[in-house]
Amino acid sequence: MQQAITLPSAKHVFWLTVLVTAIVKLWLASFFPMTGDEAFFHLWSTDLNWGYYDHPPMVGWWLWALSHVGNQPIVVRSLTLLLTTVIAGGIVLLARELLPRDQEPRAWLAGAVYLSMPASWFAVFVTTDTPLIFFMGLSVFTYVRAIRAGSGAGIFLTG
Repeated sequence: MQQAITLPSAKHVFWLTVLVTAIVKLWLASFFPMTGDEAFFHLWSTDLNWGYYDHPPMVGWWLWALSHVGNQPIVVRSLTLLLTTVIAGGIVLLARELLPRDQEPRAWLAGAVYLSMPASWFAVFVTTDTPLIFFMGLSVFTYVRAIRAGSGAGIFLTG
């Protein structure tokens, strides 16, 4: 017979996973030199524009804001480092809302599973997909919350 995991145990697993993945991502972000694309996007941040010849401009805008903090690779990659953790938090919040109350430990475990995926660990490099991934996660979060609340304005915001 399988024993159910308790809520405190599930929260512990989630926060331990957040800590371990943060350490791994910090190490990866510090160890690997900046890629050519990252340097290219960082160069964009020195001359903001509404668009660039081959990529959407938002990553340049984000890096422009970060360049006021510093130009070290760890600073340039800081938003990317936080991205998967923020999405995992959104997964936990949505799963807590969608699952029956007695299934809340599964919500915390779902966030831990998301963080445990190798794609989450290697999401340290700045790409044009970084803002896209953030806004896709935000859109899904907003959509589910809007559907549950019956909010037409919320559904509009997801677009």
